[in-house]
Amino acid sequence: MPYRTSNAEACSTEAATGRTAGHSSPSASPPSTRTWCCSRKPKGGPTPATASSSAPSRTSAWTDSSPRPAPAAEPPCYRRETLGRRIAWNTDYTGTETHHGFGVAGFTIPGLPAPLAVTSVHLTPYSADRAVAEADFAASRTYRHGPYCILGGDINYPPAAGPDPAWDRMRPYNRGSRTLLTDPTLQKTAPVPDRRIAWKLAANGLTDTAWHLYQQTGDELLLRRTGNDDRIDQLWVSTPLAPAVLSYTLLDTPPDASDHHGLAVALDTSRIDTTQPWTYE
Repeated sequence: MPYRTSNAEACSTEAATGRTAGHSSPSASPPSTRTWCCSRKPKGGPTPATASSSAPSRTSAWTDSSPRPAPAAEPPCYRRETLGRRIAWNTDYTGTETHHGFGVAGFTIPGLPAPLAVTSVHLTPYSADRAVAEADFAASRTYRHGPYCILGGDINYPPAAGPDPAWDRMRPYNRGSRTLLTDPTLQKTAPVPDRRIAWKLAANGLTDTAWHLYQQTGDELLLRRTGNDDRIDQLWVSTPLAPAVLSYTLLDTPPDASDHHGLAVALDTSRIDTTQPWTYE
């Protein structure tokens, strides 16, 4: 799957179901469990290719008379024999409508009546008001292929529910962006997290996978902070995919790989609700 926008990347891998992943026979039935992960680029590593439609092409820096290098080999990020084909990768709206941009990939999944869309986002950290609009726009584009979709990445704002941020570790500019405005002349009170971005994603029929599993299990480790001070990186799924969520994992090793931890969610595609398919209008 292509890199996600800005300095973060998205990837998808399949989890094994009854056999070792990557060693299945071509004639064997494909596993129904998939794992989707969203992670930041390693510190000090190369910046992944941006998904912005305004970015130059790979050969735009070369003139007709310049010797052109051979295309760099790209490691496979998903297996067509188990996941199906990627039938779409859309970044048409990334250049002007959002600060960092985002991309929507579509995959054909055995048993689904419509493609599975996977959207990788990086919402603006500078304005909660604008981030609400970006979240609404990204959610709308995520549904472009139908009701089966995943949206994840650097949301940059508090989740809809869960423990309060670590205010003592939060930089003042992040505190200013991620909290509701109060009159500074009044008696000091505890900051109030601005959860409107998560509320907007929920209003679009998306489910926060970490909170979803926490409600089922009570496991507080599911609500661990993904950054220095809050759980600002999140993976959301549409309503038909919620019953298929098997697990949520925070990827925190090696500890200095990034300023954000990676996330992984496992889905059993045989448990996706396919009873109410619809098309985008």
